[in-house]
Amino acid sequence: MDEILPSFFSVLKNTNWLCLSSRMKVLHTLRNSLNKYLPTNAHQLASGKLHIVLTRARDWQNVVISEFASKEDIIQAVFCSCFLPMYCGFFPPLYHGVRYIDGEFSMRQANFMSETTITV
Repeated sequence: MDEILPSFFSVLKNTNWLCLSSRMKVLHTLRNSLNKYLPTNAHQLASGKLHIVLTRARDWQNVVISEFASKEDIIQAVFCSCFLPMYCGFFPPLYHGVRYIDGEFSMRQANFMSETTITV
């Protein structure tokens, strides 16, 4: 985290938040940082321990991903979980061929919140 945050925050500081391309640049910087700093076996370390909450764009259903086949699988799930419709673009990213957006959109209706839930 000590290596990721400075580069990520430098992009945030220099971003025009009104410009769509700038907002997408932040997401792509996040993807590149995760790709650079996550270990190659991140999927093995995180499976069963890390739970990423997504909202399926098709029907707004809550989906929790906790098993990962590869490092790229984790990165793509995180990328989808950061996508805010219209703010980040019009076409949500794909995870295993299905479009997903930020999990916060469906967490409340699924009564997923608990004392141990961390939301970012």
